[in-house]
Amino acid sequence: MTKLKLAGLAIASAVALTLTGCGDNEELNCRISVQKAIDEGRFDTAITQLEGECKNYFDQSDLSYNLATAYMGKAGFSLSDLLKIALDSGDADDAFAAFMSSIDKQAHDESMKFLNEAKRYYLESIGMDSNTSLGDICDDPVLSEQVRVQNVCTYAPLALLTKSTITVSYLTNDVEKVAEVISNTDSIEDIPLDMKASTDAMAWAIGQTPPNDSNITAKPVTIKDKSYAHLNVVLQDKTFYRLAKDTTPSPTNSTILTNGYCTTDGNTTACEGIENEDGSIDTTNPAAAICYACPVDLGGDSAAITDILVDTLNEGTDAITSIYSSQTDVDIEQSIADIKKDITGGEDRDVTVDDIIKYLNDEQVDYIDYSGYSY
Repeated sequence: MTKLKLAGLAIASAVALTLTGCGDNEELNCRISVQKAIDEGRFDTAITQLEGECKNYFDQSDLSYNLATAYMGKAGFSLSDLLKIALDSGDADDAFAAFMSSIDKQAHDESMKFLNEAKRYYLESIGMDSNTSLGDICDDPVLSEQVRVQNVCTYAPLALLTKSTITVSYLTNDVEKVAEVISNTDSIEDIPLDMKASTDAMAWAIGQTPPNDSNITAKPVTIKDKSYAHLNVVLQDKTFYRLAKDTTPSPTNSTILTNGYCTTDGNTTACEGIENEDGSIDTTNPAAAICYACPVDLGGDSAAITDILVDTLNEGTDAITSIYSSQTDVDIEQSIADIKKDITGGEDRDVTVDDIIKYLNDEQVDYIDYSGYSY
């Protein structure tokens, strides 16, 4: 099955399922109106209709599936977008770096929140809750024969991979530079300083020696009624602020996803101007003494960076590989396999925190695909 046919079938299946079982004119009009709003990119309109006047004209599966599709659109991505990005990335020298760069161009501040909503509704559409593993569903020989499950196993894992790459964008002000260095196998010295600070903080949190020799101190802080560890990261005589779950390094500790800076009551305005262009903190600014890295609210989901990266990368790649392998689309399956292998240095295994730290520091051994060679 070609990649274009596959994308077409997924979209056609979604439309067909949306329009199945139409009864009176009001129901038909509602279904057509929702589909048209999604097709035209009016996602807020679609969500309002699905949660309001049109709610009773969809069964629970169709309702949840359409809501998931609308929230993916609100996150900035359509199925065709993500399929194209994944396929194009597979042709690059470093698949994950290329995927990361492309996603960063389309993501926005609320993308993470909407991706979480999309995954939740996708799972609801097949009768599963948010704790269900996509890999288990997509690997199931009986479930994976269902058209709705096939669509969910096509779309939801791509949402997870997208979430992981957006997470990387919170670690640095220059994702493009990170992707460029990794793709070109340039020196680690070319990695932006704020990314080095982020990976050093990640390593410190789990008890590893910071790879870039940052000096890191931690103190407890409560931000918006939640307890964290404020990390003061000093690297090459520059100071960076990061957050962790705990002040004590341990295998269960992790840095926290943050965006910008705020006071303990969540006031971001008071902290404007404390960050330099390279992502370091202007310690001469009096506000720097009362401001901290500001935690991102993921609506109940874990904000631990290692959890997000490890879980989403492994679950997303495994689920996509399962469903595309069964549909014999070699192109997309290979592209996704390359994304994981780039991070693990060519090994066919799950991604670990250590892999991510090394990868984002451009320390991995180059992955060379020898599958097309004969001996």
